[in-house]
Amino acid sequence: MAVWWSFAWRSTLYGFVAGAAFGVIAGGIAGATGHLDKAGQYGGLAGAIAGVGLSMFAMKQALEKHLARLSATIAAPGNSPMP
Repeated sequence: MAVWWSFAWRSTLYGFVAGAAFGVIAGGIAGATGHLDKAGQYGGLAGAIAGVGLSMFAMKQALEKHLARLSATIAAPGNSPMP
């Protein structure tokens, strides 16, 4: 359960900040180039792409923080089920 909550708050925070930043930038560029009708679509798309990428980063951080001992156990020499 700790991994889930760690991932949830990290991805929410990272996604909000990056989504807003990338959305404002993409929407601003679209507006500056005269495509005001598409500014919302471009901003939303840029924000979604940033959010997906950073949610993967948030999952990596949450797993590293809460399951670090597990990965060390799996990677320990002589602990392999393979001959």
